[in-house]
Amino acid sequence: MIFRKYILYIVILLVLFITSSCNEDKKLVEKGEESLKDGKQEQALVYFDEALEINPKNKEALISKGKILLLKLKTTGEAYICFNKVLKIDSENTEAWNGKGWSFYIQKKDKEALECFDTVLSKDPNNIDSLKGKILVFENQGSSNIEDIMTCYKKVLQLNQTEGNTLKENILTFLCKHGKELYDNHKNEEAIKFYDKALELAPSNLKVWNDKGDALYSLGKYKDAIKCFDKILEKDPKAAVIWCSKGNALIFLKKYDDALTCYNKSLKLDPKNKTARSNKVKTLKEMKHIKDLEWSVYYYNKGKELYDQDKYEESILYCTEAIKYNPKYLDAWDKKGFTLYILKKYDEAVKCFDKVIELDPKNISAWSEKGDALYELEKYDEAVKCFDKAIEILPNYKDTWCSKGHALHRLKRYDEAVKCFDKAIEIDPNDAYTWVFKGQALHDQGMAEYNMEKKEEAYKCFKKALEIDPNCTGAKETIITRSLTDGSLPDGAEGFLLP
Repeated sequence: MIFRKYILYIVILLVLFITSSCNEDKKLVEKGEESLKDGKQEQALVYFDEALEINPKNKEALISKGKILLLKLKTTGEAYICFNKVLKIDSENTEAWNGKGWSFYIQKKDKEALECFDTVLSKDPNNIDSLKGKILVFENQGSSNIEDIMTCYKKVLQLNQTEGNTLKENILTFLCKHGKELYDNHKNEEAIKFYDKALELAPSNLKVWNDKGDALYSLGKYKDAIKCFDKILEKDPKAAVIWCSKGNALIFLKKYDDALTCYNKSLKLDPKNKTARSNKVKTLKEMKHIKDLEWSVYYYNKGKELYDQDKYEESILYCTEAIKYNPKYLDAWDKKGFTLYILKKYDEAVKCFDKVIELDPKNISAWSEKGDALYELEKYDEAVKCFDKAIEILPNYKDTWCSKGHALHRLKRYDEAVKCFDKAIEIDPNDAYTWVFKGQALHDQGMAEYNMEKKEEAYKCFKKALEIDPNCTGAKETIITRSLTDGSLPDGAEGFLLP
């Protein structure tokens, strides 16, 4: 009996001890929490450690200790151990999962952090701490998670207006920062997406409207950029820089009068604005240039009209006026040059064609017309060079080959001339006059070289011309002219000369 009483007494003492210990560790946790409220983290940590000495599985002590280590002392490794111990005791403990997630976040282990926060949200979809944690992880990961950030933020705002408003400023800063980085790296389309999200949060933020306007301007979307600048000017009509930015966009839309108004407003607000002053000067010059272009077109059209009426001298005067207003007016130079050519003012014509070539080195008409003028000036070698240039630009143009053939004929380079006419015939075998030109070159070669075969070939060419066009006066006249020159006609030629 005595032994049984003794055993019972021991058990009672143990129960009392354990109960006392449990109560003691809870009291220590309470003291730790009080110390935390007073801002005494080090003292609180001592209480939590004492509580854990009594009861190593005290979840509240482990979680509170982990939070101090993590948030106050930044000791992520030890904090992680605390949260992991809790999860071994209670795998459903959302506070421990949250704490573990935050320790991963501080270590920049984004994937692991997201897994922890997602675990919490699978158990408690409205857990604000995990939603905030996910937002920060997404921010770490950069621009690709903008939609995820906004989804989490809207959820927080829905759950707690105060928390949402606090978070709003952080997200706004993130969006603007990344938008600016993308803009600086010329990724304007992506930057605009960030600015649009920022404006969802803060529709009255003038800086964001300005940044979006700048990005749109860089993309050449000037109308949309102006809408952004106008948003700012509605709220702040004294923003000199924005008036200047709007003016710049209007320039590209060729709204010069409106642009000038913007620059004037900018300078009135800030007379030292160098950009506005410089762009105003450029705009005035551009406006004058446009007026000059309008006058040059008027004078050119009038000159063209007079040319069509065969009033060549007057036409030249109007083309000259057009050139005064626009010295690079290619059509006016060309029309003036061709009109001078008709008036047999070949030297002046060549100067005009040279100007056309200076403005447009591949202008085939100018090279051909210059060659024709040089031909008339009996500068055949120079003419050949011009025709060669025209042929280089457009190899299959029959008239240029004929012109080159004529110049070579004049230089008595008969074989080369005949080759040019052959090329023209290859391009258009049914042009009677090309056959005449070839015949003339062969006839003159035959005369120069006393070569009857060449003269016979020439006759065949004239015959071919008359077969194509029986009324080809060029062929008939050439046969008569050549017969008078050398005193005889090839056999059978008389038949082609009969009326």
